[in-house]
Parts: sequence; C-alpha cells; structure tokens
Amino acid sequence: MASNNPHGASLSTRVLQGTALALFLTAFQLLFGSQDKGLTGAQLFVLSAGVALGGGVGGAVYFALDGLRVRGGWRKTVANVLSLLAYAGSAVAFLALGVRWVFPH
Repeated sequence: MASNNPHGASLSTRVLQGTALALFLTAFQLLFGSQDKGLTGAQLFVLSAGVALGGGVGGAVYFALDGLRVRGGWRKTVANVLSLLAYAGSAVAFLALGVRWVFPH
C-alpha cells in the first residue's frame, strides 16, 4: 500500500536537523576560521541564536514543502530554493533582532 504521507521525517526532526546543521557550521567557522574576530560573549550568543533559529525555520519550511519535493522536476527545485530562502531570510531577521537587542542605541 502506498502512503499519502510525503514526509520522510517528522516536523520536529526537520527543525532539529536545521538547527543542528546551522549551529555546527557556525561553530566550525568560529573554531577554524580566522582567530582574530574580537567577538564578545553576547555577540557570540546572538550569532549562534540567530543562525540556529534561522535553521529551525528553514527546517520547518523544508518539511512544509515536502509535498512539492516528492513530485520531482521543477517543483523539487522550487521547494529547495524556497527552503533556502526561508532559512536565509529568517537568519538575517533573527540576527537583526539580536543586534538591536545587544546594541539598543
């Protein structure tokens, strides 16, 4: 019997995957990138939180677009591009909010 459920994983799994991947890549860049960043603890927190929240939103959008993705062809490409744009847009938005919080003037 074929299932009508297009999801390969649950929503919580996709959000966790997006968050973990974003945090891992941020940590990797901070650890192995150039060492002279001069970031304070609050700035590191805002950076990590903004990227992680963006990853969670990207994972949720990825989950929501599974119906398009399983249809293949151009729909799969559109779903993947929209997921990436959702991650990027939400990460920028969360980072902007974080910067306003750390530097309130």
